[in-house]
Amino acid sequence: MSAPVSSFADWSAEAYLTDYYSRIEPEELCTLRFLVEQFRKLPRNCLALEFGIGPTLHHVLPLSPYASEIHVADLLPSNLEAVRKWQERECGAHDWAEFTRRVLIYEGNLLPTESDVHAREELTRSRAVFARPPFLVMAGLVPAIPIGQARPIRSGSPGRARR
Repeated sequence: MSAPVSSFADWSAEAYLTDYYSRIEPEELCTLRFLVEQFRKLPRNCLALEFGIGPTLHHVLPLSPYASEIHVADLLPSNLEAVRKWQERECGAHDWAEFTRRVLIYEGNLLPTESDVHAREELTRSRAVFARPPFLVMAGLVPAIPIGQARPIRSGSPGRARR
C-alpha cells in the first residue's frame, strides 16, 4: 500500500503563520543565531536560493546584507502569496518585526530601533526575487513564468549562469 499524498488543498499559510510565527520559539532563536553566524562567512553580493521558503521570511532576514539577490521558491502558491503580500506591504501581511529585531541583536545591534528594523526589512524586500526552479516547471508542478530579463554575467562572479 502506498503512502497517501497530500494535495495541500486544506493548507492555510495564514493559519500556519499565526500558529507558529506569532512569537519566536526557543528553537528559532537558536536557528537565527546560527544563520547570523554562518551568513557572516558569505562573500558580499552573492546569489542565494531559499528553496521551500514556505510562507516565512525569517531565514532570509539575516541573509539580505550579503546577497544581491535572494531567489525564493516554494511548491505552494499560497506560501508564495504570503511572501508576496509581505514584500508588497499589503494590509494583513504577516509581521516579521520581532524576528527582524532579534536578527539585528544577534548581529551586534543590541538596541535596534524601529528605523533599524524597517531598514532591514526594506533591504530584504529589495533583494527577494520569486523563482521558478526549472525542474518544477519541467515536472509541470508550476507554470513557467519569466522572472526578469536576461542579464550578462557580472564580472567577478565566477560560475554564475546566464539567465
